[in-house]
Amino acid sequence: MLAASLTQSLAVETTGKRPNDAKAAADQLRISGAIDGDESRLVSGLAGISSTRGAHAGLTDPDEARFRLHLTTAAARYLLGRVPPPTPKRKKSRASKPL
Repeated sequence: MLAASLTQSLAVETTGKRPNDAKAAADQLRISGAIDGDESRLVSGLAGISSTRGAHAGLTDPDEARFRLHLTTAAARYLLGRVPPPTPKRKKSRASKPL
């Protein structure tokens, strides 16, 4: 699921820890302050409806599949804009020897 892998990647980039699932990732992002409680519940809820009703072909009607596609796309775009990008790690420079 796109939202699960994105949320887990954002959690790793933000906290340095790899969560087991999207709900754990949402909790890590909330605890770190990257997202608030409502946003965390949104991610958890999206993971819940995506995994229990429709991960398997033939069990979801086209309207529900389209709804989840739009919801996941909107949530992913929102999270990408909401969670700050990681700060690049600076290489340690070697002190040059005086001539």
